[in-house]
Amino acid sequence: MTKKPLIGVIAGLALYAILVITSALLDPSSFLMGLLFKVVIIIAFVKAIGYAKEVEALRKEMRTLYGNQDGLPIDLIS
Repeated sequence: MTKKPLIGVIAGLALYAILVITSALLDPSSFLMGLLFKVVIIIAFVKAIGYAKEVEALRKEMRTLYGNQDGLPIDLIS
């Protein structure tokens, strides 16, 4: 199984966006309730996307440097 953190974070952000939009369509007054909390969550998702891109870049670099050698820790192998 291949680890894809970027896809996981984007899927989580999409699911959260669908939840917020659906909630706002069903009850428009609910959109303003907890708006600061929603903004903080979206900022966290954006930061997580940046970190996931960094992880994938590091894994790519590790593969070019070491290949898929036996003996590498499991988290270094994509």
